[in-house]
Amino acid sequence: MSVPTTISALNFSGVYTQNNSLSDASSLTAMTKAQGVSEEHLKVFAKASITLTIKHTTANGVETIEEEYKSDVSDVDDRLELLELGAPERTAESKIIGETAVSAARVLLKDVEEASLIGGWDKVTEEHGLVLVTLRGASGNDWTSKMAQGFQEVGGERRFVRRIAFTSGVGEKHTACLVFDYQGPAN
Repeated sequence: MSVPTTISALNFSGVYTQNNSLSDASSLTAMTKAQGVSEEHLKVFAKASITLTIKHTTANGVETIEEEYKSDVSDVDDRLELLELGAPERTAESKIIGETAVSAARVLLKDVEEASLIGGWDKVTEEHGLVLVTLRGASGNDWTSKMAQGFQEVGGERRFVRRIAFTSGVGEKHTACLVFDYQGPAN
């Protein structure tokens, strides 16, 4: 379902399901392998469909995004992430990829370095910037993943999109575009 125009890059609260047929996720296997994900988990991820429940709030000038990930595959852990835009980088622990360093910020398109993250965003995103989440591998696993989030027209409908630019520890570069269908408001 198309995302209503009342939802924008300034507040993308809602429930979204990953649309695998519209997503270009062919590089995700290479990305997750470079992150040290096991072959067993890679096979599970290939079958998984993700539902995101996002609560995006602003209070006292601070933007916070709470993301709840749920999978239709029991082997994939559901999780809750809390991102405070503009906060200092923090350490997070994942059962799948281990320790990471995480940061998030609202970034104007002119300040985004990775060309694969720039094109196709809607006017509100172009005007106010996109949300850019940066993950870096820790514990000797030197990879970087930058994920831009916002809205684009895909398949003739306005959809929530995540564009990913990934660089492995040995300099291999991969990109992906994950497209999500809007399911309704987040409760």
